[in-house]
Amino acid sequence: MRASWASTPPSSTSPPRGSTRSQTTSSCTMRAPSACRGRASSTAGTCATSGPRPTTEGTRAAPSTRCWGSEPVQEALCDALFSAIVTHAGVGLAATTPDGAIVHANQALQALLGYTQAELIGRHYNDFAHPADAASDAEIRRQLLSGERDSFAAARRYLTRSGDLIWTDLTVRAVRGEAGRVRWVVATVEDRTERVRAEEALRAGEERFRVAAESAHDLVYEWELASDELSLFGSMALGAIPDSARPASRAAWEARLHPDDRPRVLAALQAHLDTGEPFAEEYRYEDAGGSWRRWIDRGRVLFDATGEPRRMIGAWTDVTDRRHLEERLAQSQKMEAVGQLAGGVAHDFNNLLFAILASIDYALDAIEPGPARRDLLDARAAAERGSGLTKQLLALSRRQVLRAEPLSLNTVIVGLMRMLRRAIGPHVRFVFKPGGDLGTIRADKGQLEQILINLCLNARDAMADGGRLTIATGNRRLSEDNQLGLPAGRYVRLDVGDTGTGIAPEIMPRIFDPFFTTKREGRGTGLGLPTVYGIVVQHQGAIDVDTSPEGTTFRVYFPVLEYRPQRIATTSDQQDPETYRGSETVLVAEDNPQVRALTQRVLGQAGYRVLVASDGVEACELFEAFRDEIALVLLDVVMPRMGGRTAHARMRALAPHARFAFVSGYSTDVLDAEFLEAHDLRLMAKPYRRSQLLRFVREEIDRVVEAPPGPAG
Repeated sequence: MRASWASTPPSSTSPPRGSTRSQTTSSCTMRAPSACRGRASSTAGTCATSGPRPTTEGTRAAPSTRCWGSEPVQEALCDALFSAIVTHAGVGLAATTPDGAIVHANQALQALLGYTQAELIGRHYNDFAHPADAASDAEIRRQLLSGERDSFAAARRYLTRSGDLIWTDLTVRAVRGEAGRVRWVVATVEDRTERVRAEEALRAGEERFRVAAESAHDLVYEWELASDELSLFGSMALGAIPDSARPASRAAWEARLHPDDRPRVLAALQAHLDTGEPFAEEYRYEDAGGSWRRWIDRGRVLFDATGEPRRMIGAWTDVTDRRHLEERLAQSQKMEAVGQLAGGVAHDFNNLLFAILASIDYALDAIEPGPARRDLLDARAAAERGSGLTKQLLALSRRQVLRAEPLSLNTVIVGLMRMLRRAIGPHVRFVFKPGGDLGTIRADKGQLEQILINLCLNARDAMADGGRLTIATGNRRLSEDNQLGLPAGRYVRLDVGDTGTGIAPEIMPRIFDPFFTTKREGRGTGLGLPTVYGIVVQHQGAIDVDTSPEGTTFRVYFPVLEYRPQRIATTSDQQDPETYRGSETVLVAEDNPQVRALTQRVLGQAGYRVLVASDGVEACELFEAFRDEIALVLLDVVMPRMGGRTAHARMRALAPHARFAFVSGYSTDVLDAEFLEAHDLRLMAKPYRRSQLLRFVREEIDRVVEAPPGPAG
């Protein structure tokens, strides 16, 4: 408050007047300062005052301009001016007695608190103060009264008539009398509630921003265009980026952009700065280790009052892992499409091979040694090589029949090492690092060997001038958020690494594409890595690749065995077919006419009575008619109208103790391991030789079958 009250102390019997002449005796009288009157008596005229000025004694100094008129006129003039200033001030003005009773409140303070002057006069100022401020107010008043201080300023809260809380800037000064005693206390009260609310809203917004930035995986940035200073926010994202990879300026950021992305990104950024059009770009950014991370950058420029760009605020989102998963999904979908084609071809080809091999076997039985017999043996060898090709196609399509068994990956590698050493040659150093206490996996040994051979030959070809090939194994536990798309759990990992020149970035997306090869014509079929990929996926595993100019490492993950392996028949053709003759009745359900006819011929010539059906529906009809005579039902898995699994369920419901077995040119996708194990069933893969079929049928009829479970669902 920039003016003081009259020097006449207020009293209970004669309080000072209020700010208007019509006020009641309960308000204090505002009088012109005695110093002004004293100056007038010495100048023989009234003074034109520019407003009262406070003195160290709490009285008013004489006016600074000329005086005129008599003392009563001058006194009235000063009183009127002073009263007008107090009444119409834009801030709240108040006076209290030394013990805190309000003796005056101007219009601004009345409006601020919601009380009339009559309601305020005589009440203690603490009646309106926030309880939390009362203790500190009492101490300040004590210091004022004791003379330790003359004034103070602080932020204070008050409660209005309506109960609302308001924030104010409070300035208080003690007005002292002749002996230095406090005669009363004057105060200015300036409302700052809106400012406080704005500051609180700003703080809340900043806190929300801070929490969001620190909790999110995005890296928030603020770029000051004038100074080129780049500030980064977000503790989680910053924690994943080493200091050496954090750009402190646009120049540092540009330097880490991928050369192929830089022109596009900088052009989009400049267009945004020039026009304000949306900026959202995805690009590759070099991390501290020299690898490329994929970022999505979304930002917005802020313009100043003149329309010039001032700063840019945005966020970087690291989508590297997301893009890897998307690429794996795309690869999986592509392999699925190719696999469907390859699997269909292989299935039909297996049926043809069975017919070819069986016919050749019959011809060999009827022909004497000589050139014709040698020709037939060559034809059989070619057909058997064709069978190997179909196995590759089925591996590619993940539809081959797996002869799965519990295996130690270390044992498989050791058994294959001699052959691998010969295959890779003396110019490559071979290193094997077996992991200790390796978990047991459920896998097809032959397919594991195929994976090792293909990966090792690829590694050898990448080191034409020699190098080191390393095979390593170990246990790994994957979490739910692993980048391989595998379920969380325990896995065995196989690493096959080389010290070659690495895989070119433009080739990496295609390495698992069927028939894609970088080898010269005649040196590669383009089925090696796709076959590996198909085998791994069919084993419920995953494959990952790390490559650099210093070499490439393929990492293959296999789930640790958690249940008993499925029952796949291991057939052999070493024994004489006569050993497996019989006279029982066998029901054969097969949709391919040639395979069906040859199966009937093979079994019939071996002494069996054979009933044939072209699909599951016919098989069920025959079974219902002859179920008491049938010793074994041999079902193809995939048939029109009704497949083998459905037919099995219906027939077993009629005769729970009947014997069943399956044959298929596909994988066990339709007949999963749990199904075969639960029903004590075996599956034989096509194509098979005549002797293999006879042995399989004889073994299935003779083996002791476990008690069947309840009806199949």
